[in-house]
Amino acid sequence: SREFAGRGSATEGLEKAAKLVEGVFKSAGLEKFDTTNGWRQPVPLWKRRTEGGVELLLNGERVDEEEFDVTSFSAACDVDGEFDVVFAGYGITAPKARYDDYAGLDVKGKAVVVLRKAPRWGKRGTPFRGPLQGHAYFHNKVHNAVAHGAGVVLLLSGNEKDDLGFRRTFRLPGVSGRKPEGGPPVLFISPSLAKRLIGREPKTLAAGIDGSLKPNSFAAGGKRLKLKIRIKAEQVSCDNVVGYL
Repeated sequence: SREFAGRGSATEGLEKAAKLVEGVFKSAGLEKFDTTNGWRQPVPLWKRRTEGGVELLLNGERVDEEEFDVTSFSAACDVDGEFDVVFAGYGITAPKARYDDYAGLDVKGKAVVVLRKAPRWGKRGTPFRGPLQGHAYFHNKVHNAVAHGAGVVLLLSGNEKDDLGFRRTFRLPGVSGRKPEGGPPVLFISPSLAKRLIGREPKTLAAGIDGSLKPNSFAAGGKRLKLKIRIKAEQVSCDNVVGYL
């Protein structure tokens, strides 16, 4: 509801919701745990935010802020530099599926563009189901890019259409349980910006990979991305509301 404003972690809306739940628990005759602070069980979290503006340029031309969002997958960092651009397909390294978007690809210190989801996602014949479906999750894509030395991670919000609602769910300021230890900035980008970065339609590249189940990663020659950003992190507390019968 508008009153609770989405109940995001460490927000006034969540605190209002917590007080409401406390009243419901009390009315229902629930008991408090001795180990908690009243009805509350504190959970330590980290809140990330950008400090100052974000400057993003492609070959010297400023990128419209509507084309990207800085995400809560980012680490605390202070970046001011230029990066070569590479396309790393779906950003997946899955030995059990004999699939690796990073095979033979040098991404160290570069801006890495990554498609959403996984090859043949949700379709018959995809190897990325069951225990392998986690390769499609954003946090695993980011972890894999970082493990390969990426300087900036650029995740598509959608391979065909820009999913504004989805990418803005994760934009900064944001709260998560992950410690902000090292790592690059992570941005969600629109398909139109991805096309400008890599010179080809993301949906066409995705369809080709889906059809062959073979990676199609490459360096985007002649593309230089300049990024200036400072991301700060601070520890905050968010409460679970708990009780027992």
